[in-house]
Amino acid sequence: MIRTRKHLLNRKHAALFTALIASVVWWTATSAVAATVGATITLVTSDLVYLDAGRSQGIEIGQPAEVRRDSATIASLEIVATADNSSSARIIEQHSAPIVGDLAFVEVPDSAAAAPELAGVENSEITEQPAPKTKSAKSKRLEKQVTGRIGVQWYSQNDRLPQNYDITQPSVVTRLRMRSLFGSGLDLSVRLRSRRNFYPDGAGSRNRTAWDHRYYELALAYRNPGSDWEFQGGRILVGSIGGIGYLDGAYLQYRLPGSLYLGSFAGSQPDLTTTEFRSDTRKGGVCLIWKSKADAHRDLSLTTAFAGEYSGSEISREFIYQQFSLSSPGGFSIYESADVNVNRGWRAETEGSSLSLANVNVNARYQAAKRIAVTAGYDSHANYRTWETRETPDSLFDDAMRRGYRTGIELGLPYHVRLDLRETLRDEPNTTKVYASTSIAAVTHGIVGGRFGLTARYDSFENRFTSGLQRSASASWTTPLRGDLTVQRGQTAYRYQSTDTKADSDWWRVALDFSLGRHWYGSSSYESYVGTNEDVARLFVETGFRF
Repeated sequence: MIRTRKHLLNRKHAALFTALIASVVWWTATSAVAATVGATITLVTSDLVYLDAGRSQGIEIGQPAEVRRDSATIASLEIVATADNSSSARIIEQHSAPIVGDLAFVEVPDSAAAAPELAGVENSEITEQPAPKTKSAKSKRLEKQVTGRIGVQWYSQNDRLPQNYDITQPSVVTRLRMRSLFGSGLDLSVRLRSRRNFYPDGAGSRNRTAWDHRYYELALAYRNPGSDWEFQGGRILVGSIGGIGYLDGAYLQYRLPGSLYLGSFAGSQPDLTTTEFRSDTRKGGVCLIWKSKADAHRDLSLTTAFAGEYSGSEISREFIYQQFSLSSPGGFSIYESADVNVNRGWRAETEGSSLSLANVNVNARYQAAKRIAVTAGYDSHANYRTWETRETPDSLFDDAMRRGYRTGIELGLPYHVRLDLRETLRDEPNTTKVYASTSIAAVTHGIVGGRFGLTARYDSFENRFTSGLQRSASASWTTPLRGDLTVQRGQTAYRYQSTDTKADSDWWRVALDFSLGRHWYGSSSYESYVGTNEDVARLFVETGFRF
């Protein structure tokens, strides 16, 4: 009974908080607007994506972004590093894994996106734009104060197989960033989602769930360029240290002489399934960061950190994190990170060593010519035991190590066509078996004055358990009424290695994104899948207010 009351209080507080946030931002709605900068994903790692747009287009560290594929939002991002014409972003949430060629849309202040540079476009193709109207200092301040959106979503699934897994899910989504509250250096970030599930066979209570409120981010941050101190508190994501994830706690950073920054954090890990608060898993650590100056010839950053995760009084995990990134004006960029577990107590006995490598990730990109870029990468990931999984049988960890090599080339062809070729090789631990995956994509958005676009993609993959391929083609049209219409058709074929059986699926999808005036937006999609193990149709509709 106590738990039930607590959940009811949490739901009431969530509803009241959402209403309060809506009230706070509504009065600034006519002035607090943000522009959206589009960028193409050029590289994807385990937790980062790389974009072909950066500071010259108004992108800054901390800005939110969305990845859209055929007009559907598939992932949420946060910018963690920028260069003049490139940037990297951490994956905050994803419904589908981003891939090279997907479009990311970054929310930036209107003034920052007034004159974006167009990569790969000849000067003769750029028409002169009229000078923007001069705005008052108050208007510019309000423009930068609030970014984000509040929307209402409706999702429905019609399962046409006998099991009838139908579902209807209304949702309310809030993603806001309010800068410089009350004229101070405080920023408020809010990202939450409230949803409810309805099932078929009547309208009784057993056929619907209670409202489920997910708190992904709720944080206050102090970021003042004139101060040596930086602070984050609430439900935060510690962007300086990979592997920490979400934290209910605080992060404090102090600027030392010589472009050095000393940071520390502490808090508890929320329930990763329900996002509810829990205090049984605690995290803490310190980090030292060095960044090149903003006017430096090259963008360079180095991070070293020691972090720990604890379950009660027991060690769950302690590790050393190291990260290096470099972006040079010659078109070369590289990102590298590594985790090394420090094994003490029960971990040393279980792992059989005092140090063990957990993760290594290296990605490099070189712009060899104006229309030619090459990429290469390596990653190695291993599962590690925590206090909760300390008694898991060794057999489940024998094949935990995964190593892969990636290479690719991006070609700019005539008629605004871009061709992406990717190859990945992965080996299987304790064997000589090597698995290959290939991706080929051709994209153009330059047909009929830039209003029409075509995309064709072919992917093949194999691993220890399955192999298969996916083919797809899509056509898009930017309508004169500020809308984007996309139609897509595809096929997927799998083969299960253990049983030598096949599973095929044919699918099609139509999506529409549109704007109503300067702030109101809407999007909808309908898709149908018919195959060996599925026969389902899905409808998604969203409308809301963008600040």
